[in-house]
Amino acid sequence: MSDEIVLQELYVRNFRNIKSATLQFSCDINHVFGKNAQGKTSLLEAIFFCMSGMSFRTSSLKQLIRHDEPGFYLEARFKKLGVYQTLSISFEGKKRRVALNMRPCQSTSIILGLLQGVVCTPEDLQLIKGPPQVRRRFLDLHISQFEPLYVHHLNRFRRALRQRNALLRSQKMSLLSIFEYELARSGAYIAHKRKEACEAIKKYAQNHAKEMNLYSFDLCYAPSIEICTTLNETLEHYRELLSSKRQHDSKMHSTEFGPHRDDIDLLFNERPLQEVASEGQSRLCALALKFSEWDVLKNKIAMKPLLLIDDVVSCLDSEKRERLVTFCSGFGQTFITSHEPLHHNSKRYFVESGQFVVHR
Repeated sequence: MSDEIVLQELYVRNFRNIKSATLQFSCDINHVFGKNAQGKTSLLEAIFFCMSGMSFRTSSLKQLIRHDEPGFYLEARFKKLGVYQTLSISFEGKKRRVALNMRPCQSTSIILGLLQGVVCTPEDLQLIKGPPQVRRRFLDLHISQFEPLYVHHLNRFRRALRQRNALLRSQKMSLLSIFEYELARSGAYIAHKRKEACEAIKKYAQNHAKEMNLYSFDLCYAPSIEICTTLNETLEHYRELLSSKRQHDSKMHSTEFGPHRDDIDLLFNERPLQEVASEGQSRLCALALKFSEWDVLKNKIAMKPLLLIDDVVSCLDSEKRERLVTFCSGFGQTFITSHEPLHHNSKRYFVESGQFVVHR
């Protein structure tokens, strides 16, 4: 049986509407309930920030700072592979500062892959109905949690893409080949890893969908370039494509082919899911994707990662709500938020105005 990652304690200061809170968690299900805008989602957002170094609600870190405060501070104490560790993150309006076991870290990228987990939110419906960049971001964050080299290639690809696009706009065509090699090298790696991830997620997603009475759910990676048998073949193919499309791309002032244009095809009854599925079916398919992400991550790291479920149960009837919570008991340490207390054996917190009280 795989080990588990356990978040034992979290200290939050001046994060969203939470002025100051210290919470100790159960290693099983932790349930936070209360009215809207009281701090439920803020708590899960703080946990997710410790997992990823980012928010699942905004790209602006300044929005995470409590009103009229200079910055926020998070400290997570957790156990992984039997070792107790402490991660602290602060942000004071300009730069994130990260320390692991009281030692300052040179790069914030250390956060990824340290406290791994998956978050489910009502906004996951955008995985089904939203634009391709939502699905690309889903894959990128997923792979980054178990493939450190992926983050390196993702950053390098983005830099090379910006540089090539700048040259296209300025019509400096003679310099393009320098950045096209970097673009092709990292782009090929990204495409192969995304395809592998989609194939792994698909195996679990179809089973989870069947558990939710959805029997015709399918997905596959939809790259904008051909993915060849080997990484080197894909690299050369992409490099040749970039070279042959220079005149076309110069007219568009942008690079029209590559991982930044890829998508995931989601199907229901062999037709595009977003065209034929109801909103309820779409939400269940999004949950199936997220649960499958957790399954793949568990296999990759040989541990049970964290599972965060923010207000997803509110859109379900009472029977399905309790069934979902019971289902989640097999996922290891889980954090669930809802408006009302759930009738389930869990550690429960009631939250009001950013204050958390253990509910007996």
